[in-house]
Amino acid sequence: MQEPAPGSVSATATKWGKDKPHPGYETWHDDFIGNEGRGEYEREVPTNFQGPDSGDDQFMNSMITKYALESAKPDGTKTGEFVFKYPHAKMAAYEIVDTHLGLKGAAADDYLNKYFDKTWEHFDTA
Repeated sequence: MQEPAPGSVSATATKWGKDKPHPGYETWHDDFIGNEGRGEYEREVPTNFQGPDSGDDQFMNSMITKYALESAKPDGTKTGEFVFKYPHAKMAAYEIVDTHLGLKGAAADDYLNKYFDKTWEHFDTA
C-alpha cells in the first residue's frame, strides 16, 4: 500500500478519539488550514456576541475572540462552547488591569500575583 502524499487530507498526523480526546481550539487556531487533527478550523462567534456596533455584549465578544478555548468532541468536532481555563483567564486579566486600572509590566504582575489565584480559586467551577 502506498503512503499518502505529505499534506494530503489522508496524511493526518494525529488521530483524535475516545482514547486520545481532542484538546479543543485556541484562539490562534482561527483560520487554520491544515491536515493536523480535523484540518481547517474557523472560529464562529455566537450570534449574540458579535461585538462592536452590533448592540451585543462587547465584553463577551472580546473574551471569545481573544482568549477563550472552544471545546471539542473527542474526535475534534468543534462544539460552539467556549471556556476559560486558567491560562486564558490570566491573559485576559492582564488586559483588564491595563484597561481599567492602568497597570502594566511589573505593576500588573504584582497586582495579579497578589489577587489572581485567590480570585480564580473562588470562581473556578471546574
